[in-house]
Amino acid sequence: MAHLVTTLNVGGLEMVVLNLARHCDRSRFQPHVICLGEIGALESQFREIDVPVKSLGRVGQGVGRTLYRLTRCLQGLRPHVLHTHNTSPHLLGALAAPLVSVPVLVHTKHGRNYTDRKKTVAGNRLASCLSDCIVPVSYDAGQVASEVERVPTRKMRVIHNGIDLAHFPAPNGHS
Repeated sequence: MAHLVTTLNVGGLEMVVLNLARHCDRSRFQPHVICLGEIGALESQFREIDVPVKSLGRVGQGVGRTLYRLTRCLQGLRPHVLHTHNTSPHLLGALAAPLVSVPVLVHTKHGRNYTDRKKTVAGNRLASCLSDCIVPVSYDAGQVASEVERVPTRKMRVIHNGIDLAHFPAPNGHS
């Protein structure tokens, strides 16, 4: 399994990816993370849980060159699942996955994106058509996916963002 992100700087999306990698069933999947740009501040946390992280060095590169680097990377990893996070990784992942026969493409939609930008909406629609499942992190994001990006309901599964409560002590000894 490979996660495709823009970067691993600290943020909600990046923490979701970290938790998915941390709790991945290692008897079935070996998680990897591919960053389009710099790896970012969370790299050490991924290394601590033995999840390889790679940067494609997209900064200043064109779409064609990034797509070429991504397909080469995916050819080497041969993941059964490519899990993309947000707009650029989704579009690039959706274009690369069929080129290298990745069997399953899942996309997590972490927000509303730019619903007023026609090119972005068109790219999201194309990528969604090529995806097996779209996972909005809120009903609002799901509504945008359905109404603006025209993702069929059968392809969507809303899973709300959450936090792992095991990392926080209960107040006053309550659980």
